[in-house]
Amino acid sequence: MKWLAPIVSGARDGFVKPVWSPLILTEVNRLLTWLWLRKNGGDQREASWRRCSAASKIWFSIVTRVFRVVDDHPPHEQTWSEEPADAWDVPIWTAAIRARRQFPGVPVFIVTENLKDGPPRDEGGLQVFRSVGFIHPNDFPAVLSVWADISATAERQRKGGGPPAAPASELAEDTSLPADTEELLRIMSALTDKPPEGW
Repeated sequence: MKWLAPIVSGARDGFVKPVWSPLILTEVNRLLTWLWLRKNGGDQREASWRRCSAASKIWFSIVTRVFRVVDDHPPHEQTWSEEPADAWDVPIWTAAIRARRQFPGVPVFIVTENLKDGPPRDEGGLQVFRSVGFIHPNDFPAVLSVWADISATAERQRKGGGPPAAPASELAEDTSLPADTEELLRIMSALTDKPPEGW
């Protein structure tokens, strides 16, 4: 929930479009069911399964309001390696590339703990391939915060109000983000073909 809550909140505020694929939904369902069984001592009685089903429906009703599903069916998109470290990451990568095409001009990230199987880091230390960034869920709320500030500033400028947009370095100070904000801003800058005015 600590990872999901900022994404749901950002989506409700219009600053992020969370995208899942059929594979991710399958994985989440498997994980949540497994966690339910572990929490309930493996209880598979009918009453327990009804409670599990009710909890699953509550979770689904929350995320379905903000998440969109992008197809991950074959043929899959070419990855950064001829032999991916984990073949099951390929459908997720495919969904990310298709999301980038569906939502052009905005940063696209794969938010995952499993950064080691992502593309190699570039000379700036970023994991980016084909304009898709890879980022740890602990770092993603900072990206959302910066993106929300940048988007709001750009919107005010389009409407002719508010002060001129601050440079990225000032934004980093104003938003009191972690020390790696500059790296997060560079990721966003690298992934955005046409950043908002005053970026």
